[in-house]
Amino acid sequence: MIFSISDSRRMDFFRSFLRFLAALWVPCFGGWVAHGHMIGDPSHDGAGMTTASVIQPASVTAPAGNGSLLTASFSPFKPKVCISWDTNYFYVESDGFPDRVIMPDLMVGITSWQQQIPLPVSYFAGTTNPEKTTGSLGYNQMNVWKLPLVPVPAASPIPLSTNNFQRGAVALAVNGIPIFNPRNNRGEYSYAIGELDQYGGHCGLADDYHYHIAPLHLQAIVGSNQPVAWALDGYPIYGYAEPDGTAQQPLDADGGHTNVTGSYHYHAIGSAATGPQSPYLMNAIHGTVVNFGGQIDGQPEVGSIRPSGTGGYNAKPVAGAVITAFKNPVALKTNITGDFLEDLAGVPSSDQYLMRYTLGGTNYDCCWRINRSANPKTVTVTWRAQGTNSSGQLTGAVLTTTTNYSNVNNRLTTYPMAASSLLKLPDTGQTNAMSLTFGQDADYAIYPPSFNDNGDGTVTDRVTGLMWQKTDHGECSWEAAVSNAPSVNTGGHTDWRLPTPAELFSILNHKTNSAVNPLYFPNNPAGMAEYWWTTDIYGTNSSLVWCANKGGGLGPKPKNETLSAGGTNRYHARYVRGGQPSNGHNYRNNGDGTVTDLDTGLMWQQVPSAATTWGGAITNAENLVLGGYSDWRLPNIKELQTLTDYTLATATSSAGAKACLHRFVFSTNSVAATAYWSSTPQSPTTGNQAWLLELGVNTTSTPPRNYQGIISYESTSATHPSFAVRGPEQIFAAGAAPLSVNGVEVSWNAVPGHSYTIYHSPSLTSAAWTYLGTVRCNWTTGYFTDPDSAHASGPTGFYKITYVP
Repeated sequence: MIFSISDSRRMDFFRSFLRFLAALWVPCFGGWVAHGHMIGDPSHDGAGMTTASVIQPASVTAPAGNGSLLTASFSPFKPKVCISWDTNYFYVESDGFPDRVIMPDLMVGITSWQQQIPLPVSYFAGTTNPEKTTGSLGYNQMNVWKLPLVPVPAASPIPLSTNNFQRGAVALAVNGIPIFNPRNNRGEYSYAIGELDQYGGHCGLADDYHYHIAPLHLQAIVGSNQPVAWALDGYPIYGYAEPDGTAQQPLDADGGHTNVTGSYHYHAIGSAATGPQSPYLMNAIHGTVVNFGGQIDGQPEVGSIRPSGTGGYNAKPVAGAVITAFKNPVALKTNITGDFLEDLAGVPSSDQYLMRYTLGGTNYDCCWRINRSANPKTVTVTWRAQGTNSSGQLTGAVLTTTTNYSNVNNRLTTYPMAASSLLKLPDTGQTNAMSLTFGQDADYAIYPPSFNDNGDGTVTDRVTGLMWQKTDHGECSWEAAVSNAPSVNTGGHTDWRLPTPAELFSILNHKTNSAVNPLYFPNNPAGMAEYWWTTDIYGTNSSLVWCANKGGGLGPKPKNETLSAGGTNRYHARYVRGGQPSNGHNYRNNGDGTVTDLDTGLMWQQVPSAATTWGGAITNAENLVLGGYSDWRLPNIKELQTLTDYTLATATSSAGAKACLHRFVFSTNSVAATAYWSSTPQSPTTGNQAWLLELGVNTTSTPPRNYQGIISYESTSATHPSFAVRGPEQIFAAGAAPLSVNGVEVSWNAVPGHSYTIYHSPSLTSAAWTYLGTVRCNWTTGYFTDPDSAHASGPTGFYKITYVP
């Protein structure tokens, strides 16, 4: 990390830097956790057990009420869940699909099956709740989970029964999976009649996976002292024991009680010895909720994509069927009749699924594939069932039907839930300034572009970790660019794909025109590209695809402009491989007017500054004091681009347009749908224009910005609002001496699938950081044991964690 900062600002920057690093820790009940140990716990302060120093959090304002506990219980499941909050509510976004590492045997063990299969859903801000009744609290709202931070006891708690809350969820598990009434829609206890798998869940009529009992298997992740779920009234649900490990205290008529601190919570019904017992969950909703249409009102909903009676599927029990296997990811292939079957020699895909059930001694494999690049997106299902004769008797014949189902209400999204595919955000490469005004892009060199030519037709971006084709694949239609990807074999790799808009934008260099470095990305011999395709269409418009251009811009472009589609321009495909693509945003609302992007490490001004000229925006950011920090600056264009949520970039006119960025942490009441300045000049040596991000629609600008999310430029004399940013920062990790080894155990918040380097120094002001090692993280918390016994028993020390590029 390199910063060019004037001497007068350096000390303020350093002090703010330390405060920010401290703020990266997630607050937990009773203290600040490092690998399961409380910092400052006396058991770690004895002889030979010196605890390494930890920077105590000073700037994060925890949300009100249960906010700290909510944050701690959902955080272990990032990035599969995204969390945020405002002054009244805690919001959770997820795809409703269980993590395959935590729940490998999904659906296995169900003996009373009604032919549903698990499909992801879209509990996302970019999806509108499909509730059709205008009187519902969910009507026309964002389709996300919404938990009150301060629950209010109900004057008359509403019972869970065969008459109440038979539709929708009554609680949300901490892994983002809803929990329904323990009774099914016929009033029977699902657990008692074999409808549930070993995790306590199954699929409903909309092929949506959900639990019907408390998911106690999640205690292996969060610990027995944390809730496994939250009722939709805002009260937590614990396992069979109290949070402090003691025996469960007597429950009240609602199925919960108030603890010694005065906080109310529910418990799973049963015991470790007996397992789940009737009534499995609470008897009544203790808090205030609205009972509307048979469900707790305002919750997100799911639209069915696979109606009963289609593709061989009928929503009724299959007598004698037992689900015996579930595979995802899995490799599928098609036979000569176009039906899916398992490909034991193929490459598994996370968008391919196989579920096996056994009936009468015969195995039947139902297989399906999600097609995220299609428009509309589709899911293709191969359904296998036992045939029947005219009398309804089983014949033993296998009936196979393959059906293509189109997307409904954004049920199938462009990307699955995943961590950012970019290890770090690279700099723009702009090193020229337009004037003497300090704070331009050229004054801050943060993760400068760095590439490695691998000598085999591929180039690795050392900053992002992504691998690219050195010479692009040439001109083609977008449909061909999508369909050709599986057959690409550059450098011996076969997992190439089209990039996301953010990935493609990351390799552009805004100092040069063309905006790709010709040393690493030479022109295709057949002709120089004017645009490059990405994998995303604009909203639901099948004729527009997000493209980057050779001048450094980004925006949706018509498919028919390329030569192969009858146009006059050259649109090329440059394929990429690396981390799983994602559009997820993991933000933390710091409660002080700032928001931290946990993927990039950038901290943002939550409410933008008023409209001014480009020079005024730079000065305003440099002079800003917010959240206790004074090292704010105007973001460069790559940093600014990360605010865009492409699932929300759908407007085609300025009328009624809402800014296409995360609408919980950046309220549309304070963020106008308009353009915002970056610190990056468009061409300092020849003009007076600067790059900007259009969050609205502007058809009168030059050049016009007819769609949301466009990266373009305008005269610096124009007036636009701006966001200030600070960072990115490296993580200073907490360390605690473990009991079993003579060393220090270090832990930090991590992005699954990413690698990190660990350094030690006796002082934060010391330049002598000692490299200790590199680890790859599979969870949202990284762990490393420092084997140096001197660090465990000697003077205070500090640990610094950084991404491996």
